[in-house]
Amino acid sequence: YDDIKNSVIQTEALTFTGGEASLFLSDMVDIIDRLIKDNIYLKYVKVETNGSNLELMDKTFRHHFEKVFGERYEEKFILCWSPKLMTKDYFKTAMETINVFNPRNMVVKIVMDPNVKDKLASFIDRFIFIHGQKGKKVFSMMPLSIINKGNTTGQIQPDSLKLIKEYTKKGFAVGLRVHEALMVR
Repeated sequence: YDDIKNSVIQTEALTFTGGEASLFLSDMVDIIDRLIKDNIYLKYVKVETNGSNLELMDKTFRHHFEKVFGERYEEKFILCWSPKLMTKDYFKTAMETINVFNPRNMVVKIVMDPNVKDKLASFIDRFIFIHGQKGKKVFSMMPLSIINKGNTTGQIQPDSLKLIKEYTKKGFAVGLRVHEALMVR
């Protein structure tokens, strides 16, 4: 806890990431509770998830922290959903999760993998259909990177860049997978 506390004091932010962070929901609540009890300022708390427990996470955080942060809750707590679209099962789950997604305090982080271009287009089109044009604002599109063993940087896959250009012309945001480019895992 002390290492987390010291990092939060320096950055004023807390990010939970995977594996799958939602598997440790009670631990996350306990850590946030302790930080609040210790009067540590939190500019925001972000949880990165594959979406398997998105609705439960949202309900749990709201139940525990909406009273503490009041109207500022939705700017303080950000759920970053990174759906995996590679396999049929993950794709099916992602398509079902769209219905419980709440664009007020959630972000969708999509890796633009040309190998699943049709699934990607289907997912994005369905998402926009359900959440309207404001749904575009919650997307963060990232190119698929290639890690070169022995090099200090990764390369962006060219076909992934084509997808990025296609979607940015449609008004979507783009983010970089810096951890891959720097070969940090």
